[in-house]
Amino acid sequence: MTKKSSYNLALFNAAVRGLEMMLIFFLAIHFKNIGLSGMEIGVIFACNTIASIMTIVPSGFSNDKLKSKYLITFSLILLTIQYIGLTQLHSLIPISIIMFIGGIGITFYKASAQSLFYKSANNEQIIKKIGLFQGVSYLTMGIGTIFAGLLLETNFSFPQLFKLIGLGFGLLAAIGLFILPENKVTKFSLLEYKSDLLNKNVLIFMSIVFLFAIHLGAEATSYGLFLKQYLNLSHSMVGFYMGISILSMALTTALLSTKLKALCSKKLLAAGVLISGIGAILMTIRSFETSLLFRIVHEFGDATTFFIIYLLVSKMFKLGRIGGSGGVIAFITIIASTIGALILSPLGEAHGYNWPFIISGITTIIAILPIIPLTIPKKV
Repeated sequence: MTKKSSYNLALFNAAVRGLEMMLIFFLAIHFKNIGLSGMEIGVIFACNTIASIMTIVPSGFSNDKLKSKYLITFSLILLTIQYIGLTQLHSLIPISIIMFIGGIGITFYKASAQSLFYKSANNEQIIKKIGLFQGVSYLTMGIGTIFAGLLLETNFSFPQLFKLIGLGFGLLAAIGLFILPENKVTKFSLLEYKSDLLNKNVLIFMSIVFLFAIHLGAEATSYGLFLKQYLNLSHSMVGFYMGISILSMALTTALLSTKLKALCSKKLLAAGVLISGIGAILMTIRSFETSLLFRIVHEFGDATTFFIIYLLVSKMFKLGRIGGSGGVIAFITIIASTIGALILSPLGEAHGYNWPFIISGITTIIAILPIIPLTIPKKV
């Protein structure tokens, strides 16, 4: 990947993730505001993730056989449909259908962007390129969340924000065709992917990803409601709380991209999941300042863990088949997130929105156990 291509892909991905993050944690608040129950909210997010479950592996394999930038355009058109559709819908079934469509869109986008990143980077200066790719995205995700909170605190309504985001995705769908790099396409049989995935070390890696990703389901369904109902924050303060936390991930990623060679990535992975889990549990302390402090601690752990997972995917799988193999890792993530959403959303409604984070913090800490036997490949 040329330097220009690296920046183009990183900035494009940052724009997409910034738009996505503007409402991802506010959606549950919107659904609650229009009268949906905790169980219905869980079902809606489950439809989104079920769509991801159905499409993540095919989307991964597609990126080994087709040009990723065309799949990115397809995915962003689906996201445009989702957000424009949400401006008009107010009941469970129509919202579930449109969220299902959006689930396909975001799944194809993430699989395609990740595959294009790995294949374009071609394992050259991979640590610095992961730092750029993730770090700029965390920056826009944090800014987008703060901006959305400020807008919602004014007379800007949820439907107006849905329309703004939908139009943004539509514009990016067109821009991507002109600025994104092209990947080489390959032809592999499913048996070749099987040899990549069915070995002891990769299965251990999958178990770590599964335990860690349970907390993503809790965040998708309960994070905004935790801040609104448990900490009693305004929309602008919800955006500030979330945005500052995400911006701390950008700082963590920048530090890792310059210091990682001097650190053992296995120990760093263990530290990441431990810090993430402890931070998630302690962020439930009912004090704005204390909760925010531990949320930032949690995000330091998350950013570290995501960074090492990206690095391990590049080390564990053959570059030509990394779309399909990486898609299976993403499939494990989505399964775990779905389980977290279905179990923890109604639990939060029944017993308090602190409990989804306490429980998912514990499952995150448990992920340290399979890290112990994990072997980190020395080279790709």
